[in-house]
Amino acid sequence: MWVGTIIALLGMYGGLFASYELGTPPGATITLMFVFLFVLTSVIKAVTKRRRLG
Repeated sequence: MWVGTIIALLGMYGGLFASYELGTPPGATITLMFVFLFVLTSVIKAVTKRRRLG
C-alpha cells in the first residue's frame, strides 16, 4: 500500500513538474509519466523474474 502511494505521488508531482518545465498540458504529461512508470516497473519485474529463474 505504501509503495502504491509513493508511485502515485511520484507520478503526479513528476508530471506536474515536467508539465511546468516543458510547457505542456498537465493532464497529458501526468498520464505519460504514469505510462513511463508502468513500463519501468514492468521491465524491472521481468528482469528480476528472469534472474531468479536463470
